[in-house]
Amino acid sequence: MTSDVDILIPKKPQLAKKVLAYMLIGLYNNIHKVVGLFSTTDVTAVQIYSRTWDVIYNLEAMGLKIICLICDGAGSNKKFFSMHKSWNESAEYRDVEEKPSAFLEGSRKVI
Repeated sequence: MTSDVDILIPKKPQLAKKVLAYMLIGLYNNIHKVVGLFSTTDVTAVQIYSRTWDVIYNLEAMGLKIICLICDGAGSNKKFFSMHKSWNESAEYRDVEEKPSAFLEGSRKVI
């Protein structure tokens, strides 16, 4: 049973076990910059989906074209890619804030 005092006392924050990093690498220039860094105790495909599309939206709003995503073979990464339609189906995706993104537009495909 919890008392009112237990609710008012903040719990000790958990130490992050994982870092979700987004790095921008230019094809025709020397850009190598971390553009997003999220520390977490655990990461789910839904969190990756939301953060990835937010990063892509903001980079494309600055005039940069994202043509490739690279990640390791972690289960949450695999599930993230399976959340998208088949690469041969054209679709427009929106993140939780309903910002448009055109990741599968034209020649850009999830593979």
